[in-house]
Amino acid sequence: MFTSFRVLAGTFFADIHQELLTLGNVQQVQIGVSGDGYSCAANKTCCKGDCCDPGMSCCDGTCFTWPENKCCDDIGGSGDGYKCHSGEECCDGDCVNTVTEKCCDDGVGPDSDYECDLTQCCNEGECVDENDMCDTCEVCQEGSCDSCKCWDVGSELSGSVSGSDAVLCQGVTHTSSISDTDHWIDGNSNEGTPSDTIGSYNWSATAGTFTPTPPPNQANAAWQAPPCTGNVTINLNNTDDTPDAMYDECPEPPGTRDDAPKSFNDTVNVSLPSGCTTGSKSANLSTTKVSTPSCSGSCGLTSFPSPITKNIEAKYNSCKWVFQVTASGDTPCRPCPSYFTEISGGTDADLTSGNYCGIVTGFRGNGCISVGGTVYSKASCVQIHEDKHYSLFNDYLISTSTTWLLGRNSMSDITIDCSDLTTISCQAAISSHQSSIAADIQMAYSNAWNHLPPAEEEARCVAAAASCFNAVADSICATWDPTGANCSDCP
Repeated sequence: MFTSFRVLAGTFFADIHQELLTLGNVQQVQIGVSGDGYSCAANKTCCKGDCCDPGMSCCDGTCFTWPENKCCDDIGGSGDGYKCHSGEECCDGDCVNTVTEKCCDDGVGPDSDYECDLTQCCNEGECVDENDMCDTCEVCQEGSCDSCKCWDVGSELSGSVSGSDAVLCQGVTHTSSISDTDHWIDGNSNEGTPSDTIGSYNWSATAGTFTPTPPPNQANAAWQAPPCTGNVTINLNNTDDTPDAMYDECPEPPGTRDDAPKSFNDTVNVSLPSGCTTGSKSANLSTTKVSTPSCSGSCGLTSFPSPITKNIEAKYNSCKWVFQVTASGDTPCRPCPSYFTEISGGTDADLTSGNYCGIVTGFRGNGCISVGGTVYSKASCVQIHEDKHYSLFNDYLISTSTTWLLGRNSMSDITIDCSDLTTISCQAAISSHQSSIAADIQMAYSNAWNHLPPAEEEARCVAAAASCFNAVADSICATWDPTGANCSDCP
């Protein structure tokens, strides 16, 4: 408004008077107040170059309504001298409740020395939540947000368990490779990937035994396979990390370095030792009828098989070894034609009036007869007789003797026991029982051979061949004595 004060005093006051006439609200000069050099109207308050309306007060150069807006004078400040009520204190020119409202010292303005809670920071004299003021991975320090390190959300343990397949009762070592590489970031976009220590290994398995038991808290574990085949799950339960400390860590980061426990597992297969197979308990005893060797001394021959070939195997069956036995032997069963003179019917040249009746009598009996120092018989009928000896032996062998053998102690199942080396493989099982089983096989054949008294067995064989021999006798009678006049066993 003023451009020059070069006039004399009289002129100066004249100019001032003239100016006052043009300003309706300015009446007098307000001496000692920082304003525009003029005074406000009587009903207004001068406030640093402004005139406040009636009912308003001036506080730090701003007009405001009082007492709705109080302006207090905190020491060193520029309030209007208003004093706060009891229970209040002046904070940056405003009266605040010392209980519900806090005035803190953030280094800006003449605030009180009030300290905020750990979860808050001071912002322009007011305690506010840290999250409302600072960004992620920042911490409030004396009213300002400083960078700090925080953990990236989502980091977790990783790795695997490597189980080893095994045969029954075999000792192996299962290994693990577990890592915990964490990730931190800070408010300045820096990052790092430190690794924690894995401090908790809890091994378990659905079968088998850890050695020692319980297994030590280590990354690897010694384990003995069970005495049963199949799949086994190897577990590493609730593997946990041991969080390492970090310098300049945020007090309340969004993540945590202490990752949640995590479990890992692997499936291994337990199989049979080399050379061993599965199977069921069984016994198969048999003989083969043969026509060798040549024979003499009787009309026919059926003899005990010798040698008896034995095969003994141990088969896996539901965590046990069971025995499979097969045995066989050749049984000679044949006529001895060099021992007798063949008579096939009434027209044979060897028949005479002096021997026919004796031959008929013999053929009505066992079919092998000596007349006049000569033995007579018929080979085909003798074969029937010897076949009966063989069938009585063989039938008993494949039924009764086989059942008897299966019930013997030597054939008892062997439960696999990892603490007993004689049970952990089929070879070991056979070795421990082979001699006793072989002896019982031999006994089974002997039992079959001798199961009937000799006289009873011979009677059955004679009866079996009787029709064959009687047919020859009938033929002889028809030729030499049709009426039976001269031979009591004719016609």
